[in-house]
Amino acid sequence: MVQTRERKMISIFLCFTLLFCTMSNMNHRAADSYSEINDIAANVQASHEIEAFLNELGIDLDAFYDENINLTAAEDSYGGAWIDENNVAHVAFTRIIPEVNLLTKTEFAKVMIEKADFSFAELLQLQNLIFQLELDAVHSIAIDESGNCLLVGIANDESIAEIFDAIQTVNTENVKIKFEISNGYKRY
Repeated sequence: MVQTRERKMISIFLCFTLLFCTMSNMNHRAADSYSEINDIAANVQASHEIEAFLNELGIDLDAFYDENINLTAAEDSYGGAWIDENNVAHVAFTRIIPEVNLLTKTEFAKVMIEKADFSFAELLQLQNLIFQLELDAVHSIAIDESGNCLLVGIANDESIAEIFDAIQTVNTENVKIKFEISNGYKRY
C-alpha cells in the first residue's frame, strides 16, 4: 500500500513537472512569436517611413527606369534607401538638398540621412552597361543600396580578374563593385 502511494506521488510529481515544463516552453515560444511579430511590425513601419519620406520629396522610383523622364534634383541626388537590422530607416543622398534637411527636422526625424558616393541613377546605369557586356561568368547584377555599390554574382573565383577588367571599361566613375560566388541561374 505504501509503495502504491509512493508511486502515485511520484507519478503526480512527474506529471506536474512535465506540465510545468510544457507550459514554460509554450510561454517561451509565445514570447518568441510576439517578438517576431513586433520585429515585422517595426520593419513595416520603417518601410512606410521611407515611402512617405520619398513621396514628400517627390522622388518617384519608377522614374529611374524611364529614359524619357528627366530626374528632379532630389531624384538625381538619391543614393538609395534601406532598413537596418534594428528596423531603422536610412535614405542616402549624394548631396543634401534643402528639402531633405527641412523634412528631417519635422515628422521624419526617425529617418537617418546618409552620404552616398554614387546616385541610384549612376548605379542603375552601370548595372545596365555591365549587363550589356554579356559576360558568361556573370550570373547576376544587383544594386546594393546600403553599400552604395553593385553586387555582381559570378560563377567562380577564377573569373574575377577577367570580369573586373571587362567591367572597368564601362565603370568610368569607379563605382565600388562587390563580387559574390553565385550558383544561381545564368542570365541567358
